[in-house]
Amino acid sequence: MMTEIADWISALAALGALVAAVWAAKVSKRLYQIEADRDLVASERDEKEQASAIAAWCISFTDDSDAETKRGLQIHNSSDAPVFDISVRSTYASSKNGAAEAVRALELSILPPGDYTVRRHPVYQWDFPEERSVEGRSVRPVMNNPKWAVEEIRFTDAHGMRWSRAGGALRKLIDS
Repeated sequence: MMTEIADWISALAALGALVAAVWAAKVSKRLYQIEADRDLVASERDEKEQASAIAAWCISFTDDSDAETKRGLQIHNSSDAPVFDISVRSTYASSKNGAAEAVRALELSILPPGDYTVRRHPVYQWDFPEERSVEGRSVRPVMNNPKWAVEEIRFTDAHGMRWSRAGGALRKLIDS
């Protein structure tokens, strides 16, 4: 009789160990998935780090230049590395009710870290970019005319990944 009780206790202990092992495996799998998801989010955030530091917007120079050369762009790179093959597509409209006209894209080979302004040029479409802090020209961002806006900026980051920012949304480009 005593051996029978010992056998039952031993069987119950083995069953308890099996249940505990199955429960531990499920908890371990769930924790692994949480960590894998966290690693994926961190990896995507690291991948986008430089790209999220690049932006462009339309500006108006407040000096006494003519209407054509008062228009321009400000291009911002707050990362600590340059980006390459930049293309900024924008539109212009003299008023909110006016028709938006596409402006020839500003094309740059390299954009070092910093803030740069570039004026429209009557002959060559765009003047040379000038660093904002050195330039000293006063500019005003265009914020109340949705037809005078940057439509899209495309660039290649320092890791060789191609990116696009349009309508505020940043996305990685594949085979572009």
